[in-house]
Amino acid sequence: MRVSQLQNFIASTRLAPFEHKRDWVRSNVKGKDVLDLGVVAHSLDFCLKHRDTWLHEIIKNNGSYVLGVDILELEVNELRRMGYNVLAADVLTLRLDRKFDVVVCGDLIEHVTNPGALLETISYHLRDDGKALVTTPNPFAVSRLFNILADGWTGINTEHVSWLCPQTMFQLVERSQLFVSDFCWLETDFPMPTRARFWGRIFNYWGPVLARKNQLLRNDFGVLLRKAVTDVPTSNIDRPFVSVILPTYNRADYLIAALGSLVVQDYPPSCFEVIVVDNASTDDTRDRLHRFTQEVSGTINLRYAREERRGLVFVRHTGAVHARGEILIFGDDDAVFDKNWISAVVEVYKRFPEVGAVGTKIAVQWNREPDAWVRPYEDVLGKLDYGDEIVVKRGLSIYGGSFSVKKTILYQVNGFNPGQRGAYIVGDSETGLCRKLANAGILVAWTPAATMWHIQRAEVNGTLADLKRRFRNNGIADAYLATFYDWRRRNVAVDLIKKSSSILRRLFWAIRYRDWEKFRYVIPLERAHYLYYVKYLWLYRFSRTIRNEISKKDWQFTSNYQAPAVEWLAEHRKEAMLDKHHGGSVIP
Repeated sequence: MRVSQLQNFIASTRLAPFEHKRDWVRSNVKGKDVLDLGVVAHSLDFCLKHRDTWLHEIIKNNGSYVLGVDILELEVNELRRMGYNVLAADVLTLRLDRKFDVVVCGDLIEHVTNPGALLETISYHLRDDGKALVTTPNPFAVSRLFNILADGWTGINTEHVSWLCPQTMFQLVERSQLFVSDFCWLETDFPMPTRARFWGRIFNYWGPVLARKNQLLRNDFGVLLRKAVTDVPTSNIDRPFVSVILPTYNRADYLIAALGSLVVQDYPPSCFEVIVVDNASTDDTRDRLHRFTQEVSGTINLRYAREERRGLVFVRHTGAVHARGEILIFGDDDAVFDKNWISAVVEVYKRFPEVGAVGTKIAVQWNREPDAWVRPYEDVLGKLDYGDEIVVKRGLSIYGGSFSVKKTILYQVNGFNPGQRGAYIVGDSETGLCRKLANAGILVAWTPAATMWHIQRAEVNGTLADLKRRFRNNGIADAYLATFYDWRRRNVAVDLIKKSSSILRRLFWAIRYRDWEKFRYVIPLERAHYLYYVKYLWLYRFSRTIRNEISKKDWQFTSNYQAPAVEWLAEHRKEAMLDKHHGGSVIP
C-alpha cells in the first residue's frame, strides 16, 4: 500500500457525497441479483416494527432476486415462514454456488471477529463486474464525542467487536481481493442524540452543524467495493473484437479525415467497429457522416449516437456502453491514425495479457510550420513519446487521444473523470482514469509501434491565446486533483507559494536580461495556469453549482449509466453482422 494512495483517499472523503443510507442502498440494488449478509438488524421484533427502515425489506422490494443470510437460526426460520428468501449460515465461511450482481453488508463488519474473512466471502460471491456495499458507524462522529461528554458513554450496540474508520476500512480492503471504488457519508434513522437535559439541547444542535463543516464527523459511512481483477485476458483468439470510439463536436471535416484513416486499417474490418458519438453538434456532422457511409459502404462497421449532455466524459461513456468489443480504443476527431494503429494496440494486449490499458505514440501534425516558440509546447497539444521501446508499468500516464482500455477494467474503476466541456474542462479526465488504474494496481502499457497524428492549425492552435486556454485547463485539472484526491492545506499552500515564486522569478530574470520572448510567452502561460489553479481551488471548495455537478456522479461508467440509443450507419458486408463474425470474441 502506497501512502500517497491512502492520503488521496482520506482527502477525498472530506468532500464525498452525503445521502440517506436507504437511498444509497436502494439506488445500487434496484433490478439486481443481491446477496444480503446479516439481514436481522438488532432483533427480529425491531425489524418487523420498522419495516420501512429495515434494510433487508428495502433490498427485497427493489432487487430482482434477493437472498438474505444471517447466523441467527431461530430468526431466520421465522422469516422463512413469513415468506422471506433467507438462509441460516455463518457469513465468514459461506460459500454458495451462485454469483451476485451486488453483495450488501449493512452494519455487519463491526460485529464479526474476522473482517478479512468477511471480505473473502464478499469477493467469492461477486460477479467480476459486480459491486459490494459495506456500511459501518464512524467512530469519530461528533455525536459520539457529545454522548461521552454529556451522558458518560456513547450508545453503541453491545455486540460490536471493532470500530472501523475510513482509513482502517481502506487498509483492510487493500489487503483483500477487493478495492474501494466509491465512498459515501450516510445519514441513518438513528442519530444518537445526547440525552442530558441542558447540554443535550446545545450538543444536538451543534452536532449536525459541525458535521456539515467537516465530513469526517458524520455518523456513518459506506464504501462501494469491486473485485480487483488485474489479469483479464482479452481472448484466446488471435483477432479479438475491438471497438473504436470517436467523440466529435462541430468538426465534420476533421471527423471524415479520421474515419478515412480507420477505413484503411490493416486489422480485419470484420474484427472492429467504429462508434461516432456526437456531442450535440450544430454543424453538418450528421449529413457528412451519411455521405461518407455511402462512399465506403461495405468496408467498415460504423455506428452513430448523439449525446445531448455536454461533456467529453458523457460522450466517451456513451460510446463504451454501446461498444461490442472487449477492447476499447478512444480516439479524437481531429486526428488521423497509422494504418497499423489497431493492430499495434492488440499486439500489446496479446504480449502482456495482464495489462489493462494501452496508449500509443502521439505526434502533432501541423497544417503549416508554426512559430518557433510554439514547438517546445507540443506536449501541451497532446504529444506523447516515451522512446523506442514498449513501456509497461503501474502509474504510467497515457493520453485520451489514443487511449485503449479493456471494457471490464473500465467498469471496474467507474470510467473516466469529468473532462472537456466546450473550450474548458471541469475535471482531470484521462489523467484521473490513469490515477484510478494505478490505485487499483492495474498495469498500463505504451507502444511506439503506431502513431496517432494530432492535427493542429498553426493559425489557431499555434497562438498564444489557444495555448493559454490549454494552460488554464491544466490549472483546472491540478485544482481538481488537489481538491478531490489530495486535499492537504499545507501542501496546497506550499504549491501556491512555489507557483507564485516561479512566476516572479521568471519575471525578474526576463526583465534583467531583457529576454522579451520569455516575457511575451512563457510568463503569460504560467500565469494562466496559476490563475485558473487558484480560481478552481476556490470554486471546487465553495461553488455549490460545480460541487453538485460533480457529486451527482451520473457521469460514472457503471451498470446504471444511462446512454442514448445508437444507430447503424454502415456495416461490413463480408460477415454481415458483428455478433456473427468468427474472427474474434464480442462482449454483448
